[in-house]
This record gives sequence, C-alpha cells and structure tokens, in this order.
Amino acid sequence: VGVPKAAALLRPGGTLALFWNSTELDGDVQNDLDAVYRTRAPDLARAASGERRREPTYANDLDRSGLFEPSIARDYAWARRYARDAWAELIQTQSDHVVLEPERRVALVRAVGAVIDSHGGSIAVAYSTHAIFARVTAG
Repeated sequence: VGVPKAAALLRPGGTLALFWNSTELDGDVQNDLDAVYRTRAPDLARAASGERRREPTYANDLDRSGLFEPSIARDYAWARRYARDAWAELIQTQSDHVVLEPERRVALVRAVGAVIDSHGGSIAVAYSTHAIFARVTAG
C-alpha cells in the first residue's frame, strides 16, 4: 500500500528519500543492556537487542513496483558517546518506551543507567544512517 501512495504523492520525476538509523554498541554493553531489558521489559528485549537489526525491504519493494526507477542506497557511518543521563533522555523518546507504564519506565531507565555507570558513566554508540533514494518514473 505504501509504495503506490508514495508514488502518487510525488510529481513525475520526483524523488522519494527514505532514512533510518541502526545502532551498534560494544558487545559487553549490549549484553548487559539485553539482560536489563529481559528482566525489566521483556516485551522490549528484542527491540533493544542488536538482533533486531535486519535490513528493511524498502529498496526491493520500490524496485519491484514499476512505479520508481531503480533505487540508490547509501549508508553513512557516524558515532556518538552518550553519558548516562543523555542516553536515558534519548530512550524515553522512543515510542515503545513512551507507552510503558510510568513506574515500569522509571525502573527500566534506572537499571539502564546503572549499566552505563558500570561501564564508566558513558557508552559509545556506532550509528549507520541508511538512505534509499528512488525517482518516480515519468508517465
């Protein structure tokens, strides 16, 4: 449904640009955070784990539709270090965390903070920003 809608919203020759991020943490940090999520928020455990990082099929969907010219994919690598409080603020903006009961979210954030403290008070996060560009076929 999404591909035809996207094509219909663009002018002929217009370009659709899709962006999303994936993250990678140090193995020990990831393992410790996975343990926290399994205990404090098992319904989020898979989402918090590096195991969830599968590539979406957006490019294949666009290319097979016949509505777009062949897509172009790009990846942009970057990194950021987060102190405990900054990471706590960030995860609380994610929709799956926002919908947690407040008491449960507070307990989870505290436990995540304790993990970060145990790793020196900050964590390094390697990001990949993925982008797909596809131009609507003319006509």
